Amino acid sequence: LASTGGGGWKGRDPFLHYYILDDQSTDYLEGVTMDPGLSNVAHHIATDESRKLIFLADDDRIKSFSYAPNAAGKMPKRLPNVHTMNAQRIFGGPLVALPNGRIARAGTGVLAIWNLDELETHQAQPGLIGPGKRSLDNSARAEGCRDIEMSSGTAPHTTVALADAPRCTLAVLHLHAPTGHVLCGEQAGDGAAGSYACTALDLAHGGRRTARFLGHGGDVERVASSKGDPNVFVTACSDGYARLFDVRRPLPVLTFDTGMQREACADVVLVHPDGIPSESPSFIHCSSRGSL
Repeated sequence: LASTGGGGWKGRDPFLHYYILDDQSTDYLEGVTMDPGLSNVAHHIATDESRKLIFLADDDRIKSFSYAPNAAGKMPKRLPNVHTMNAQRIFGGPLVALPNGRIARAGTGVLAIWNLDELETHQAQPGLIGPGKRSLDNSARAEGCRDIEMSSGTAPHTTVALADAPRCTLAVLHLHAPTGHVLCGEQAGDGAAGSYACTALDLAHGGRRTARFLGHGGDVERVASSKGDPNVFVTACSDGYARLFDVRRPLPVLTFDTGMQREACADVVLVHPDGIPSESPSFIHCSSRGSL
């Protein structure tokens, strides 16, 4: 379980806070906080559970960290930095881990994609990754901060322009594994005629929209799905509602008033307890601005 945020003077120093859930006491959760070496606070985070990688991204770069046990079978307090990728101040949107070892990040009307197996690693390349050194001109951290790792990072291997929405700004990305499509929330007014759009994108065919899911009265904050049911997903919305959708229907099948219309529903998780589908999937929702 990983989260990102800012600390230090005026909250300008980035941090990664994580819990290893299968290595905890029965009484409480013990977490670890570490500086990821980015130039600014990371506002986007994603995980690749098959590779045991956590990805953090500020405006300029994406860094991955491994939570796999080391050769001694121990989990280091500071997770090792594996990759550094250059977002080029163009791809500043959310992250999503894709099949076949890829990581994607959104820009305006386009997604950048990196192939992890083709990237240099800090373990194989002890020096800086990418051309030159990272410029600190855009850093909000203290001048001369020694915690900033100076690799400029690897440029994207490919980009996918969104054929149906060249000016679209994506606020959230989520891989719907059964279909292979990426579920996304589009910010109102960005190629959506002022509507609050939740759509499915087919990245294998030019990023075309394959479906639109209606009924939101605010920006979609999060999207979640469950292995227990390949046809459903849930959205958390700034209008204070969580909505359960079936990918075969454009309208929600269930709507939950999580904030009594007084506060945004900022996050939601869809789970089937013990892996058994039930008539009423359980929800955990968070009204703060944190991430689950």
